[in-house]
Amino acid sequence: MDKSRANKSNKYAVCRACISIIGKDEAYKLKFTNTKKECARHIKNYQNFAQKYSPQQITKLLDDAAKDGVKSKPPQKRCCTESSSESSDNDNDDSILEQNKNNNNLKETSNLDGITLDNYIFSLTIIQEQKLEQFLLDVTVSCGLAFQWIKDPAVKSLFNWLNPMITLPSRKVLSGRILKDATDKVSTKLLDNAKDDLFGVILAFDGWKNMVRQHIFGIILITSTGKMIIWKAINCDGNRGTANEIIQITQQLFAELNQENIKVNGLVTDSVSENASARKQLQLLYRDKLFLPCFAYQMNLCVGRDANGQFGLNLATKIEEQESDDLYDFPEEYLNCISDNNWWKKLKELETLILPYFIVLRSFDNNNFKNKLLKKLEKRWSDWEQPLLLLAFLLHPGYRTDKFNPQIETLSFPHLGKWVTYYYCAWFNEDPMELYHIAERIFSIAVTTASLERLFSTMGWLHSKRQNRLAHKKVLGMTQILNENEELNASDDLNVSDDESSDELVETDANIQTGSNWRNIVSRWISMLEDETNEENDDDDDESNSNNDDGELDISIINISNLPHPARDQNSKWKLQDIFIESLGEPNYLSAFMLGNNQ
Repeated sequence: MDKSRANKSNKYAVCRACISIIGKDEAYKLKFTNTKKECARHIKNYQNFAQKYSPQQITKLLDDAAKDGVKSKPPQKRCCTESSSESSDNDNDDSILEQNKNNNNLKETSNLDGITLDNYIFSLTIIQEQKLEQFLLDVTVSCGLAFQWIKDPAVKSLFNWLNPMITLPSRKVLSGRILKDATDKVSTKLLDNAKDDLFGVILAFDGWKNMVRQHIFGIILITSTGKMIIWKAINCDGNRGTANEIIQITQQLFAELNQENIKVNGLVTDSVSENASARKQLQLLYRDKLFLPCFAYQMNLCVGRDANGQFGLNLATKIEEQESDDLYDFPEEYLNCISDNNWWKKLKELETLILPYFIVLRSFDNNNFKNKLLKKLEKRWSDWEQPLLLLAFLLHPGYRTDKFNPQIETLSFPHLGKWVTYYYCAWFNEDPMELYHIAERIFSIAVTTASLERLFSTMGWLHSKRQNRLAHKKVLGMTQILNENEELNASDDLNVSDDESSDELVETDANIQTGSNWRNIVSRWISMLEDETNEENDDDDDESNSNNDDGELDISIINISNLPHPARDQNSKWKLQDIFIESLGEPNYLSAFMLGNNQ
């Protein structure tokens, strides 16, 4: 159907048979008014239609055109004086006519080439063509298809049946211009999200080897809300990945993010020796940023090796099929369940799920395992920037100092308050003014690189054996598009009203959703600090100790670079076994995951 009008009421029409035989341009020259009479005239005068459709179909169309405008006669009423024999004869005649009509319909519909969607044929506008290209790319990425699917004959036949006016892009266009335009659009949106983060983002990177054995350096940004922003993927073949090279790459990334006006709070990496060495050097070069190891990776190093299968137990072993008289008294539905392979498959999946928990819980009964685990935890804990994690407890309105061991004096407000001053001067380059700024920065820090594993998993799924010639930049762009589409679909499913979301918030002693509430909390903390300081001033011994500590750690903006880093300062180290009280209780957020909790 052409969009131009022949008159006030009708548009122009183009013969589909002419399009397929003589081409779109020549067919447009033979356009006609979209009425039955003009369609019949076109069918009689041009033989292209006869080459495409059967004589029966042409005859039917001409008959319908001849009947155009003719009103059908009203059905005649049956006479009440008809005899039963005449009625029977008429019924037989009607059944014969109905059967002949059905046979004709079968003949017409037996030729599938004649079934078309003529009413939906129209040429696409520029906006519609762009939308079609976007859909084609989304299908390619979401289904993990090779780009050559677009030139498959079956695909072309499908779209030609839907609308012969649609021209599909080639494989090179789909994997070239269309993919590049979509990737640029998504990348710009992701960087805008990073720029709009008021608290700053965390940089994370790690290495991965793809299916063609290329060493890919994946780089992501993690926002203050925990959202992953896929940024870059660099081919680092031939590089050894030494500490100096990691430092250079980090400095380059910081410079690029600074040019984009993106605020970076720090870097999180795994605990390999090169990253650990680079992390220690970067901590002294950038006092305003944090350089942390991946917390999840640290826990895996502590627990993974000792609990990895040494106490394993095979929970699901299928019973061999055998004849036994004892089974005849067993309920039939249970016998059918046991004989079903799908039931054993599900049981095996359940075993895989609960086996790690079973191993760990059973291992806790072993004192030797406890001692080894505690030793590893203490070793990993000693390398961490301990004041940062302790301040996270101190500034949390639900915990504060309630979980700390009261017998350790260095875990009091005055001592940990010195580290608040240090971080404030290092991060904001000004004297401490508002305590909630420190809390916002600490609680916005992501301490895990688990998002990188998801990135590599998606890239590995896209860069499969069927698509082994894809460049890593194209794989990165497809990953960005796929991740963005998944987040959009997930946001559509999570339509939670304000009333429902407010009920799910964890209740604490104070709500920290606004700056004014933060100021109220800070004022209470300041009063608590003053009370505790006054009590210490009444004791001469405590006063002398406090003065000695002040002399050891004189914190200011001027001498911040001369102070020992919190990750290395021996005065900021505590034993993990002694920090907390004996009964910590469960975290507040776990209450939402407890079975049987209807709140």
